[in-house]
Amino acid sequence: MDRSFSASLHQVFLRLYLEELLRLKKVLSRILPAVEEGAHEGASSPFTGAPSRSVGDPVGVPGQGAGENNDIETVLNAFGILEGFQMTRSLLAKSRIGLCVGALRRHPDGRIKAKSTALVAKWKSAIEGRQAPKMTTGRYPGPISGDSTRDKARTFLWRALVDGLETAAAAAAAGSATAGETGRVAAAIEEALWSRFIVDRQSTKEYNAQLKTLKWNLADPKNPDLNLKVLWGMYTADQLANMTSAELASEEKKRERDKQKQESLEACQSDWEVRRMMSSGEAAQGQFPCFRCRTNKTVYFQMQTRSSDEPMTTFVTCLECGNRWKF
Repeated sequence: MDRSFSASLHQVFLRLYLEELLRLKKVLSRILPAVEEGAHEGASSPFTGAPSRSVGDPVGVPGQGAGENNDIETVLNAFGILEGFQMTRSLLAKSRIGLCVGALRRHPDGRIKAKSTALVAKWKSAIEGRQAPKMTTGRYPGPISGDSTRDKARTFLWRALVDGLETAAAAAAAGSATAGETGRVAAAIEEALWSRFIVDRQSTKEYNAQLKTLKWNLADPKNPDLNLKVLWGMYTADQLANMTSAELASEEKKRERDKQKQESLEACQSDWEVRRMMSSGEAAQGQFPCFRCRTNKTVYFQMQTRSSDEPMTTFVTCLECGNRWKF
């Protein structure tokens, strides 16, 4: 119960942290147009590319009014808040605030330029200097079963579990997931695999197959969310013993598979339409000319691939050269 509550609290904290970053990013975006305006204002320095100014020019956006002055002050306050953030690679990737702050280094206001330059340097130094804890160095830290094969499997899972986390960012997000805890999680997963496939089914083949499935998905650096869900107890050992590779895949991989499935359905539908139209003689003169071979021997069909309130997608096939396209 305590562990579940702690995990939930940690998730809430991370979500609020990210929401605050997104709010501050919106504040900074107010003065981004001035970056483009400032880039064309006056002559450029051959060394820095920054607009040149005479000594008497005021510091700030040229021609700015009271409203723009207020925006500048609001942004400077936002920079003060951001300076207190402990930035990670994961937070930068999710919020994309680094792009916004980086762009403000070209802002014509000297204070904005200085603050953004210092902040980018600070974040870069913090991320490059923070090395991921190498939890896989040394020996497996979890419970031992006494069976060499099972202990090897536990080590196998443990290494995948910790190696699959994003370097510093995901390791930090794992919170209290110490080496000992990851070892206990790996042991619990192996225990569930042993119970399901060896004790209940007497199937070493299925045991090894599911072990490899878990290993490849846990070790995937593009799927760190899976490891965090396992460490936070969102997936139990029994659930992991029954999950398929498709269920364990990252959201990106799931979207990719859905796209491939849709494309396969579209290809099957296209082939069926081509055969039907050729047999019926409808393809003598197509409605859409082929942009590759310039003939009009084309056939087409339409399918609803988006939401119902959007137009249907048209799929065209050239019977002369086999070219296919859609729009």
